[in-house]
Amino acid sequence: MCALSTEHAAGGGEVRHQFGGTTLGPVLDGLSEATIAALGSPHHLLIGDRWRPASADVTVPVYEPSTGEVITELANASDADVDAAVTQARRAFDAGSWHARSPIEMTRVLLRLADLVDEHATMLSELEALDSGKPLV
Repeated sequence: MCALSTEHAAGGGEVRHQFGGTTLGPVLDGLSEATIAALGSPHHLLIGDRWRPASADVTVPVYEPSTGEVITELANASDADVDAAVTQARRAFDAGSWHARSPIEMTRVLLRLADLVDEHATMLSELEALDSGKPLV
């Protein structure tokens, strides 16, 4: 996994973003610090209740479509990773922990999810704009 880093020129001038050995252009300029941090963080697979790297420790580059620049790398799930995720999902479903909850408990969980989306709305919108090659307005 390559790390994304940001360098500030002396005197508060140009900001340069580095991904591995590649200098990224202005595509990342103006993004929030949370978005820059998210792009530079390791991206693992959520299998069951834990995050883990792909079993083959292989990543796949993510390109900003309007410029072709690599903006991050994601874990590339193998067949074994997919099988493990499906097995864990089946176990969770069969355990009935969700559908055994009361409607009030389900509401609380979903409202918490909505709060988290609101809390991270800027980062989520910036990531989606980058991923689809659309400008932020």
